Amino acid sequence: MRRLTNDFIDHLQGGMLAPLRNWVRADPTLCMEVRENYVNVYYRGGSLLKLSAVVGGYNAFFDPKYAKAGVQPSLDLPAGAVREPAGSRLTCPEEGVGLEN
Repeated sequence: MRRLTNDFIDHLQGGMLAPLRNWVRADPTLCMEVRENYVNVYYRGGSLLKLSAVVGGYNAFFDPKYAKAGVQPSLDLPAGAVREPAGSRLTCPEEGVGLEN
């Protein structure tokens, strides 16, 4: 059975991950799917973002093939919400800016 922890759900519904949920809901080209202990955000059927729960926060993987040249995709979340590899940052593009169409 696919499910998320109660904390993960709470963070998506109104907590630190609500900006991500709101971004996906506002963009008809995006779809969020629940997997086992993580969510995938799909852009026109391709896996754009994988967000996994880890101890003390979340781990995000953004597939770079969806980034436009010279644009750093990112999602503004509270400090400490997402553990990210050195040199990476995730920000919600506005009106699809930052996503390769």
